[in-house]
Amino acid sequence: MSGLSAGQNIRLDVHTVDARNTPLIESSHPVVVDRTGRVTVRCLIRTGRLDASLKLRVVDSQTKNILCEHTIRCSEEPQANPDSADPVCTRLQLFRHDVPFLLSIGPLHDLNAFLSEAASAGGKVPLLVGYPLDSSKDFPSSAAAMEVFTTVMISGFPDLNSDQLQALKTWVRDGGHLILTGSSEITTGLSTPFGQWLQSRFGLLTSTRRAGDRELAAVRQLLPQSPRMSAHRNQLSMLQIRSGQVDILAESPSGPLIAQSAAGGGRITLIAVNLSSPFLAGWNAFPDLYARLILEGPLEKAASASRTSRISSSGVTDLTTQLMASVDAVPQTGRWSIWSVIAVSFGWLLLIGPVDWFLVVVLFRRPHLTWLTFPLWTGTALTAVFFLKPAKDSTVLNTVHIVDVASDQNEQFVRTRSFMSVSIPETRQIHVRALPARPLSGPDAAVNLHWAGRPEDVYGGMYRASGLSGSLPAYRHSASSPDVLDAVPVLIDGSFEAQTLSAFTPERPLLESTFSVSGFGLLTGTMTHHLPVPIEDWFIVCENRVYLPATDGHSRWDPDTAWSFQRGRSRVTDLRAWLTGRRAARSESSDENPTDQPTAARYRAAERDPLDIVTMMSLYQTAGGSQYTGLTHHTLEILERSHSVRSGYALLVGRMHLDAVRYSINDRIHAPTKTDTIVRILFPVRRQSASNSYAPSPEAGAQTASESVKRTDHT
Repeated sequence: MSGLSAGQNIRLDVHTVDARNTPLIESSHPVVVDRTGRVTVRCLIRTGRLDASLKLRVVDSQTKNILCEHTIRCSEEPQANPDSADPVCTRLQLFRHDVPFLLSIGPLHDLNAFLSEAASAGGKVPLLVGYPLDSSKDFPSSAAAMEVFTTVMISGFPDLNSDQLQALKTWVRDGGHLILTGSSEITTGLSTPFGQWLQSRFGLLTSTRRAGDRELAAVRQLLPQSPRMSAHRNQLSMLQIRSGQVDILAESPSGPLIAQSAAGGGRITLIAVNLSSPFLAGWNAFPDLYARLILEGPLEKAASASRTSRISSSGVTDLTTQLMASVDAVPQTGRWSIWSVIAVSFGWLLLIGPVDWFLVVVLFRRPHLTWLTFPLWTGTALTAVFFLKPAKDSTVLNTVHIVDVASDQNEQFVRTRSFMSVSIPETRQIHVRALPARPLSGPDAAVNLHWAGRPEDVYGGMYRASGLSGSLPAYRHSASSPDVLDAVPVLIDGSFEAQTLSAFTPERPLLESTFSVSGFGLLTGTMTHHLPVPIEDWFIVCENRVYLPATDGHSRWDPDTAWSFQRGRSRVTDLRAWLTGRRAARSESSDENPTDQPTAARYRAAERDPLDIVTMMSLYQTAGGSQYTGLTHHTLEILERSHSVRSGYALLVGRMHLDAVRYSINDRIHAPTKTDTIVRILFPVRRQSASNSYAPSPEAGAQTASESVKRTDHT
């Protein structure tokens, strides 16, 4: 932005709408114009409708004067004739919440062709939307800006600054998928902070191996029907992965070609060779490889899964809607129940009908008295209704908190996602502030309060894209006070939903674990948690097993108390069978030879226990996904932990009687009417029998530094 006065203090206001089409003003941090009259302003916004118009206003922070104004029209449809010469954006294409986004850095063979196939295979809704970057200078510098992306692909070792690297680490550990390709500049790359972070996870050596056609053929372990990958007799540099705590997706005679490492709630996939090498340009199966790594299957399978989503008879189509329904705030008093209304209506009909007729016709024999009795009955009934009405409502506040405690590479962090719904007894504007509770927050806790919506009414779903427009006044959310929503309009007997995100690093470890997986696949070791209150109704998941207390009466886990798996005190069972409620059912196919067959209990979309809902959100893929639940899991897919528990992590899920976030309504802290806190502890589990470790061959050990340089020059 240019043409401003040097030293002027300005901010950017973006006028948009929330999930219910209520106007919302998002304000950026105030910035000062430099002496050249130029300034860069960044503002993260959320819009709740597909065809909302974004009105941008540059405002003087001192005088509140509007310096300039611009409108961007949004639509679900792509722009017909985009004008690349126009420096100012006038139209913006929006996508629904179930469309994944890919961020890529650097050259990658046939990536654009893969994105085109993904766009056409999905029909009207693309299976994947790509956002390529030529260099790392435009890479996001905050984790909040990366939340839109589900996958990030990077070629080589990018030059990320400290803010960008921290944003990437936070995004990965919160559930993102990072895909990396090898680089010939291994020595230089490993000396960067990004390379050191990568080396600590995969045990990379500073020297590389020679990779020929025999090593590249390992990719067919992922793509059996693909043509053979060949470098045309040229030698490529291949990273040497030595960690025994990674999963090998493609193994070559010289070591892992493609390996994957769990990183908190996310994962990192490393391809040991450089996919942007010109020697691999002729291989025509790159789109299939990208589909396997990003979409976890062929494009046809992903397209079929996207078309099988259906609307439930209960109105719930996504697990997020089910969770939000568990916090719906409705007035407990102050309104007539439906049976009370029916009783009053029936009594009124009796009074003005048979009773009035009996009095004026049969008893008094003067039918004309009905002109007096009818007003009398009406006044008496209204007076009775007025004095017999229920007491005036008070504010109703319902909350659900999801507290994630994760340990990764000797670091622990806490991230809280809190949902609230508030109802007030009158129509007015309220001031809402989120205050993290001290036992589950720290001095560096970052808190962000924003509106919450359900997939059905946020992005179209069962409703129109825009919905019904209202005449409610706009409320505000500012980057300077991210924990506040100001002037929120709430209608009488209505409600307002919001969610709060907070994250901090605990001053002392909240969990200690010596867990490892034995050769029989069972957990060995102990674990102790240091949370301020006991954990109840808990269970632990690792790989394909779930560990539970021996009886429901011993499901309380006190702080500072060690737990270990012991037969008699704990029980272990198959994870998927436990999630789906499988039980032995007698087959009726044959009366002479009956057999017991496992039958899964039907998933209840009407379930309102947050513990059960969050459990399914955490292990959605393990339970069978939409095939079992009949619901999608797009809006809060970041809560999925199925990959982590299969790749070196264990997950504890339980309930705590402690509010993680408190809410202030009009500068008064309200105790929640109904609240529930679900805690999830994710911690690494060491594999005792590490068969993934590769010892350097004698040839590799005898290589000199000059030979390594020669191998590097071939890529």
